[in-house]
Amino acid sequence: MAHGATSRKTWNGPWRRRALTVACALSALIAVGSGYAFGYLVYLQVSVDHVEGLDLDDTVPDQPQNILILGSDSRAGLPPEEQEIKGSEDDVPGQRADTIILLRVDPKTGKSTVVHFPRDLRVPISPSGELGKLNTAFEGGAEAMKDTIQDFSGLRIHHYIEVDFSGFQKIVDAMGGVEICVDRPMVDVDAELNLPAAGCYLLGGKGALAFVRARSVDGDLIPDFARIARQQQFLRAVLNKALSPGSIFSLPSLAKAVIDNLAVDEGISVIEINDISRRLRSLGTPDIDFRVVPSVHILLDGISYLEPTDQAAGLFERLRDGRPLGRYGLGLERYTRQFALISVRILDGGGDATTVRTRLSAGGFEVLPTIDAPAGATATRVLFRPGREADAAAVAEFLSSLFTFETAPPIEEASPESIGGADIGIVVGTDFGEPVNA
Repeated sequence: MAHGATSRKTWNGPWRRRALTVACALSALIAVGSGYAFGYLVYLQVSVDHVEGLDLDDTVPDQPQNILILGSDSRAGLPPEEQEIKGSEDDVPGQRADTIILLRVDPKTGKSTVVHFPRDLRVPISPSGELGKLNTAFEGGAEAMKDTIQDFSGLRIHHYIEVDFSGFQKIVDAMGGVEICVDRPMVDVDAELNLPAAGCYLLGGKGALAFVRARSVDGDLIPDFARIARQQQFLRAVLNKALSPGSIFSLPSLAKAVIDNLAVDEGISVIEINDISRRLRSLGTPDIDFRVVPSVHILLDGISYLEPTDQAAGLFERLRDGRPLGRYGLGLERYTRQFALISVRILDGGGDATTVRTRLSAGGFEVLPTIDAPAGATATRVLFRPGREADAAAVAEFLSSLFTFETAPPIEEASPESIGGADIGIVVGTDFGEPVNA
């Protein structure tokens, strides 16, 4: 039973309500597939529990639902050899909220919003109201964390999902691992992350956990923000894999791994989870919006915090009202490598568009369906809609790190229509470079 949660409840409501709960859990898996990148899929021994005072039967069908997803750093369930490195339950007793995410699902529009709450966010902690780091609220259990988030954001929390180290690794291994492509070395000794060069890596459960937990990678300026960006990348990569042909969600072993680690009513079966997965895949590319609570880095008495800015209130107000979010919560201070926020469309001009698509997907970009390049467009180029030149430069740098080019792909402005409404268009021409292998 998750720390601070009430006992598991058996629901007798219609199938759609039970399915909504499982779909939310799968969203934490699919949409993060991230516990860490979604309450971390990231640690996906997903435990779904009702927070005190909340009842699934009290929710209104077809209304937006807010699901609090927590990544717990509990060492429970880790094998002895890993506890020697990460610490045992005796060494690190209890659990803390290593990752805090709010998933807002709107059944009417089909849109989901993923809001990362930095763990070092300085907010009033329930029930005392004393200012402190958000992750410390979990010391009072899930109820205290729920109350803290509700009081701070003004958003009602309908459901709660918790994921831990051991479960996350089991789910990722059941998925057959997740391929991640990086355009620079990423090494963090403390997190046991070792991606020594730019390239593509198939990460099993242990490697994936290291990727989403890393906080000390060379080049990171604000660790909390840098890790959130990697979690977003991991989540997009899992989503891209989930929606690809021969999806991972058709694997019986994955459905069993989810069922074995999911606290739901006995009416939910592996068959039903597979059915929900097929329904989700039939939607194509899901409409998921990644946001981070707007905040800036501060030091108080030598302690590092992230202080919410005035824009945080604007983000929550728009979420509550169901209004467009605009630019609220999109940027991370002094950290611009948010590939998950960039939509890319490949224009097939005769090159190896399939490999390019695969690597962009594993890089965490939102990769839209490929289209043919205009007649005669056989030269490789990176195109950008007005105002997205910086994103085009980031995409060009990514491509140059993962493919060998005689000359770097040129960057040109283009109309949104010419690149199918994407932020960035890539003409994969006959002169496209060869893939670099890690």
